[in-house]
Amino acid sequence: MPVLAHRKLRAGQRGFTLTELMAVVAIMGILATLAISSFVGHAKASKTGEATATVQAIRAAQERYRAENQVYLARNSSGWYPTSGVGDTRTSFVMTSHSDYADLWRLLRPAVDRPVGFGYWVNSGLPGDDLPTLPTAKKFAATTVSEPWYVVQAQADADEDGTFCRVVASSMNPDVLIEDDGE
Repeated sequence: MPVLAHRKLRAGQRGFTLTELMAVVAIMGILATLAISSFVGHAKASKTGEATATVQAIRAAQERYRAENQVYLARNSSGWYPTSGVGDTRTSFVMTSHSDYADLWRLLRPAVDRPVGFGYWVNSGLPGDDLPTLPTAKKFAATTVSEPWYVVQAQADADEDGTFCRVVASSMNPDVLIEDDGE
């Protein structure tokens, strides 16, 4: 008889209903979605941090070059270095090819010791030279310059949707412009 009493006690206890289980599953799904989107946002923002650090290293190298030579190192050929900045690929910043543009970076020697996912472009000039047209929606550079100048640009389209994240800095402004951060 004690076995029947034990079975009646268990039959009287209730478990979770299907509605309660579905509510828990829905809440867990919402929390997982929020966590994943937050993680993706932080991962994209970290790429912008890489570009900002590299642009600052290029700025420091330009200032060091000017202190030694009284001018900023000029860009010798066209193109983004070391990559076009399209696709989620990382490339060594210091290349061994002997193109003029790679030689520019060897002369400038920015302190970049890790692979990068952005493409970098440096323009420089003397007073009276035309400033480059920047591919950003925001205005950044001055219109007239009374001393040697440089502009450093970085761009990447990691998700290949046609929208580039751009980071721009110049000798004319201490700020670093970031457009489409985390793209």
